[in-house]
Amino acid sequence: MSDEIPSNLGPFVDELNALQLEARTSDEAISLVKPIVERWTHNPDWLDPSYRKALTDEDDHVIYIGPDGHLMILIVTWKANQTSVIHDHNTWAVIGVIQGVEKNQLWQRVDDCSNPNTAELIPGRTVTLHPHDVIAMEPDAIHCVSSCDPSGIDAVSFHIYGRDLRNTGRHKYDHKTHKVEPMLNLDT
Repeated sequence: MSDEIPSNLGPFVDELNALQLEARTSDEAISLVKPIVERWTHNPDWLDPSYRKALTDEDDHVIYIGPDGHLMILIVTWKANQTSVIHDHNTWAVIGVIQGVEKNQLWQRVDDCSNPNTAELIPGRTVTLHPHDVIAMEPDAIHCVSSCDPSGIDAVSFHIYGRDLRNTGRHKYDHKTHKVEPMLNLDT
């Protein structure tokens, strides 16, 4: 990751840092961050054109990580018709769509959580996000994401997390085998 914040996103990072999110509960942080992300997704002129087209199935562009790891900002570009693994974040998240369409399939864990290597999941609600739509997730949310714009354009979204995803102990899930594994990469 570059230590330099893109100049057009400096005001966004400053606005979030001024909220002192590390001292807030998940609910407080989400309620403060969500309207800011909504405002920024409504006027995406700041988005560098290089972020609008995925070079791989999923491109994660790290924009900012707080010095103490309390805040992470990504721009994620998904090739059309790609789907992520089922995963959690183990931190709060606010995600806003800038371009394309993303479908978030939320999952419910229905086992007693006694075995950290297995989980029984059932599909929960599905939330389809279009440009300017924003979704918030609590730290215990489990979901997968699909880029599903009917015109075939890549999806681009703004991801703000309460902590650096590389240090949250997050997981990926297989709902068929019930297997739970550590998720060690940045794939969202």
